Amino acid sequence: GMNHSGELAPLCEIIRPKFGIITNIGTAHIEFLGSRDAIAEEKSTLARALPSDGILFIPVACDYNEYLRQRTKAYIVSVGNGRGLVRAENPHFAADHSRFSLVIEGLGSIDLTLRVPGRHMVTNALLAAAAGWKLGLTLEEIAAGLESATLTGGRLALYQSRGVSVIDDTYNANPESMAAAIETLADTPVVNGGRRIIVLGKMGELGTHGPAAHQRTGELAARRKLQVVAVGEGAEGIADGAGGAPYFPDLTTAADWLAREAKAGDVVLFKGSRTAAVERVMNSAFPRP
Repeated sequence: GMNHSGELAPLCEIIRPKFGIITNIGTAHIEFLGSRDAIAEEKSTLARALPSDGILFIPVACDYNEYLRQRTKAYIVSVGNGRGLVRAENPHFAADHSRFSLVIEGLGSIDLTLRVPGRHMVTNALLAAAAGWKLGLTLEEIAAGLESATLTGGRLALYQSRGVSVIDDTYNANPESMAAAIETLADTPVVNGGRRIIVLGKMGELGTHGPAAHQRTGELAARRKLQVVAVGEGAEGIADGAGGAPYFPDLTTAADWLAREAKAGDVVLFKGSRTAAVERVMNSAFPRP
């Protein structure tokens, strides 16, 4: 990975990759790179490093697709929800899994269940499936591998506490992963009048882009009809973007409020950058059994 310009070139020189996967081009680490175009330029180092008999795997939805195509000699395999050589059809989303039909052009289709939620995780699974396909795996082998895959801690991990469904996505945050978490919670079914509550801390390494990014995050969560709670220093822009949502600079106060206000049947998702320590609020308000 990289967070500064020039970091990928020596890695590509060492590895000399034949396959390359670019999951997205977002705004993570934009404080150090300056712009999305600069981030795209740095990530395109991988595309340029691939040989003519290599393969570049990219999502159909990436708005830098043509940019990457112009910078590689490799064959390109595109993936997407309903689009691409490798695609997901008939998706269904829940708090702890996703189901869809994996379709690989010319190979066939197979139904599978991922043990993680989220449309963005389906895209990641499609990229992995595409690589497996080009490495010679069968559909059944690809499906078995995807169905057995789990995520590291703090990435969309579901647990129950006092009748509340808690989704721990506190590992880290940037504007794109915040948007993905918002969409994941919005897709999550609730029962018995439960609410979808999203508890968000600040995002780091955004530099001058930070205030607008926090504002947009709050606006998106509000548009998706989520109850927003902003916590910790630096998260007030999220609350403002959500139309004056509850904001608690103090994490202990936030935890006490959530413990009182959350009811059985609610689904509560927690997310923020590592420096936001949102997991402290989560662990205090909703202890694991």
